[in-house]
Amino acid sequence: MLDQEAGRHPTGAQADLANRLRAALTPYGPYLEAYAACFCDEGDLLTAWRAYAREGGVAIGLDTSFLERRARTTPGFTLMRVIYDRAAQEELVRSTIAGAFGALGDGEAPDDAVSRCEGFVLAELTPAFASCKHPSLAEEREWRLVHAWAPGEAGLPVHFRPGSNGLTSYVELKVTDPAGIFDDRIPIHRFFTGPTANPRRAAKTLALFRYEHGYEGSAEIVRSAIPFGA
Repeated sequence: MLDQEAGRHPTGAQADLANRLRAALTPYGPYLEAYAACFCDEGDLLTAWRAYAREGGVAIGLDTSFLERRARTTPGFTLMRVIYDRAAQEELVRSTIAGAFGALGDGEAPDDAVSRCEGFVLAELTPAFASCKHPSLAEEREWRLVHAWAPGEAGLPVHFRPGSNGLTSYVELKVTDPAGIFDDRIPIHRFFTGPTANPRRAAKTLALFRYEHGYEGSAEIVRSAIPFGA
């Protein structure tokens, strides 16, 4: 789409914006960076147990309203449902870029106007790109808490750790709730015990864990409805 816009407007502010966005939206480019924490909207999902847990695994259910509030009050964070539909992904990109070009209009515009439009597109599309996945993965039913980051910006520091593919960067987001019943603890409201050959033992051990960490009065324990070995 940027090539189309640049072709229609070979000179002027819109051409300048197209060139800036082409450079900024390059994969692994210097301006596009996002960090994501991934969640599922279903705590007892067979594909999730198979992919992420061994026998006797546990899924932790967080207070969604807290995550929404944290995203609203922490600059640079967005809570988004993952988009699996290809047409919806393309429309999101098209409408965002078209809105920026429309705001500039034809002809010349002050450099700060072009910068504002560039910033708008990056602010909208950086978390969106981090929340788009292949349609074949739709059964994951994923949500992501995304942090968009740009070099030199003030905000959360970037940390580094060794990973399976080399040095891995990450940011830390405080997820404890200072108010209400959680008293500066992670706002957990439900534990799921995964499929196991010993469901009673798994539930008993998890109940002890819940008690020792102070969640007995605020988080329920739910046994998986999926038969072991499924």
